[in-house]
Amino acid sequence: MGDFVFENPEDTLQSWHIDGYSFKCSWVYPNSWTAIYVPLDNVGTWNVRYAN
Repeated sequence: MGDFVFENPEDTLQSWHIDGYSFKCSWVYPNSWTAIYVPLDNVGTWNVRYAN
């Protein structure tokens, strides 16, 4: 299992994409943070990508 905390100190909305067994996406509003809980139930490579 994995816990991720994303912080956004910028003035724009950020989008974080987590690819693995299933697709997850989390938005982080300007000057705030978010935490997500993701079951990392497969062995392999996980991609975490950021987009404005």
